[in-house]
Amino acid sequence: MTDEIAWIAELDYRRPSGVAETLYLSHGAVRPMPSSCPDRPNQKYANRMVEVPSYQTRALGDPSRLGGSIGVGNLTVSNGDGSLSYLRDCRPVAVRLWRGRSGRPLADWTPVATCGARDLRWDIGGEQAGRLTAPMLDARADLEDMIQEATYGGSNSGATGYEGEPGGIKGQTKPLALGDLTDAQVQGVWVNQVARVAQLHDGVGAGTLAAVTTIWDRGGAAGLTLSADSTGTVFDAATPSSTQYATDLTRGYVRIGGTLGALPTFGLRGAAAAGDTAPSILRWLLTRRGHGARIGASLAAWNTTAKVGVWLGQPNTYREAWDVVAASAAVWVLPDAAGLWQVGALAAPVGAPVLALSERKIKEISVADATIARPVWKVTVRWGRIYKTYARSDLAGALVGTATEARLAEEWRSAVALASAVKAIWGDQAREITIDTALRAEADAAALAAQLLTLFGPRPDGSPRQLLRVAVEMTDAVLALAHGQEVALSYPLEGLTGSWVVWGKRPAAPAEHLIELELFG
Repeated sequence: MTDEIAWIAELDYRRPSGVAETLYLSHGAVRPMPSSCPDRPNQKYANRMVEVPSYQTRALGDPSRLGGSIGVGNLTVSNGDGSLSYLRDCRPVAVRLWRGRSGRPLADWTPVATCGARDLRWDIGGEQAGRLTAPMLDARADLEDMIQEATYGGSNSGATGYEGEPGGIKGQTKPLALGDLTDAQVQGVWVNQVARVAQLHDGVGAGTLAAVTTIWDRGGAAGLTLSADSTGTVFDAATPSSTQYATDLTRGYVRIGGTLGALPTFGLRGAAAAGDTAPSILRWLLTRRGHGARIGASLAAWNTTAKVGVWLGQPNTYREAWDVVAASAAVWVLPDAAGLWQVGALAAPVGAPVLALSERKIKEISVADATIARPVWKVTVRWGRIYKTYARSDLAGALVGTATEARLAEEWRSAVALASAVKAIWGDQAREITIDTALRAEADAAALAAQLLTLFGPRPDGSPRQLLRVAVEMTDAVLALAHGQEVALSYPLEGLTGSWVVWGKRPAAPAEHLIELELFG
């Protein structure tokens, strides 16, 4: 058994008592790990995997909106003898999957998946009796959780307290501010109207607010100047004049000194630790979610200059903030086989393949998404979102009839890139896509629109792009392909050649000895 290809898996779970344990499994008989293995010395793996998990990861779930998708699979284990029935009362936590050669130390095995596990499924009767299945979900599933749990308690007493009145904001989620929101017309949450205090960001739970930069009254400048920034009892006792405001950046509060014509709106810079670019905010979100130690080398090194900003004033998931920020940079961010978050640009192939796939190596080939073959002729990138819009009757009189009135009437601004020649050739079959982003500058939005028009438009020779599903023998080299790498495809029968980008991988599909690749080109 020493040089035979084999599969092993480890299922972490917790007993009802809270004790953490691991189940060591194999597909087929494998030798124990060598005593010299530093990771798992002498570890045995029970031959209970019914099949090799077919675990899929994709850079994009919906190319039309640049949305990611959660990697999924199933770990199915034999329990014909009932010895694992105790797991019915346990909570699955994580699954790690490797492919390698029996008898070799773990470091020589190739990691295939490191992911979370969900509620076990039990097959008690019928043809599948005596089996249990642990659904496998990659770490992107954690982004479906709520980003903010803190809510207002409704415990104010007159001008004292910042939790709202019992019949007012009690139970409402506290806001989070991320990035550049200096022109975003953020309304904030009025946590004590008697004391004229609004909260723009839950500084206690999410870190100090960077700055309050502007206060507007009915859309126009309120004419207030900052008196001081302080916190604790000093801020609580602050008495700014009618032409001033005071801030407590530590807790995310602002106190208005005078009475304005309407509830004001604010320009601000969000959580200081989150920064104001897509890379810094995505890393901040992962750290807040508890994944900070799993930020991979590419994501740690990634940097851009385009400013982005998001204000979360209602119950939101991490995913809702994540997708709009990631779309702002046209990137995919997903966990690799070792469970580390990596990043890569959504880009057409540049002709730098690391592996060749010839016709004789290809076992199956099909179209993964037929809509990709309909070229995009128009891209609309929505940017510069504001969080309060105004009808003419709500505006300060000096703004009526100005460009500012038009700007404040719409939640989003738009940057549009057009390829009229594509529309002329493809007619009604040519596609239009609209992407919501967290971008704050028109130039950045225009650049992104042009980038996406090139990505989803025709190839340089005028032929349409395609997204293929290709199955080949699962060799170590193919399994090691990373998302974003390129392969040279040669399938003359269908006229498919050239370099293609790996957008998805699915080992053990459509058969255990094959791997399915999703290729864009």
